[in-house]
Formats: sequence, C-alpha cells, structure tokens
Amino acid sequence: MALDCVNASISHSQQMRQDVEDLILQQDAQDKALLARKSVIEKFLYNTHPPAASDVIDPLTTIENVDDVEHQD
Repeated sequence: MALDCVNASISHSQQMRQDVEDLILQQDAQDKALLARKSVIEKFLYNTHPPAASDVIDPLTTIENVDDVEHQD
C-alpha cells in the first residue's frame, strides 16, 4: 500500500511537471502574439499624427439637449 501511494505521488508529480511545461509553452506563444500586436500598433501610431487642437470639435457642444422626462413630477 505504501508503494502504491509513492507511485501515485510520482505519477502525479510527473503530470504536474508536464502541465507546467505545457503552460510555459502556451505562455511563450501568448507573449509572442502580444509582441506582434504591439509592433503593429506601434507602427500604426508612428505613422498616424494627431489632429491639430483647432481641428478637434468638442462633441458635447453638438449634442442636442433632451428634456429629462424620467424625473418629472
């Protein structure tokens, strides 16, 4: 019985090691994908220039003021 417990623990330990290795591979792939996305975004931002402050229109000044019917008595 003791040998069965030790063998089960060894098997569990090996499975955990394999799971950790799989997670590391998944994390490496995720990091690579994120770095690729970051590169695309950085290149896009590098080639995009913000508009001049005088060209920016405040959207709040163009929104129609609607009557508040929910809070009327």
